[in-house]
Amino acid sequence: MAKFNYNTKCAQPHKCSKLMKDFLTAASNLVEEVELDDDVLEVKRFISVRKGRCGFRAFLGGHEIKIEYDFSTMSDIGSREFRRNIVMRDESMKGFSNVTLSLLHELGHFATEDDVPVGYNRFQAQAQYKKWGGEDYRLLNLMYFSLPDEWLATQWAIDWLSDEENRKGAKQFERDFFKAWRGE
Repeated sequence: MAKFNYNTKCAQPHKCSKLMKDFLTAASNLVEEVELDDDVLEVKRFISVRKGRCGFRAFLGGHEIKIEYDFSTMSDIGSREFRRNIVMRDESMKGFSNVTLSLLHELGHFATEDDVPVGYNRFQAQAQYKKWGGEDYRLLNLMYFSLPDEWLATQWAIDWLSDEENRKGAKQFERDFFKAWRGE
């Protein structure tokens, strides 16, 4: 993967957002089974991608998965540590961009939401790791991505990218995305 400066201005922001949404929709197999009077109805969640205020974040609202992004934070220490964390877990992730890894990680939150341990309290866990980590950003990020929900989301992204067809789809997404970013 070539180095890319996320701090440059996107030449085609609407196209880039659409490419991200299309990629996530293709990667998603998030179908819920809803029982109505002994009938089972499958409901597909739909995805929206929009500019947010910091990094990459995901929200679930009803059947909508909202992914927010802000590329101005992609080169900060949190992003570097996220990449370091995911590559430490699986060397084959080195060839993918932070955009791809971040998007799949956020999607992984929804794919694994039922796997989070019962009784897990994210706010208590975050308070503890912040208390223990102090000002050490590397340690804080390592502890953050060790939280059960974060670990599961990252593992889902790794597992998804372990499939050869998915890897090809991700590489095609990256080619299209970075061409649109540059305005080609």
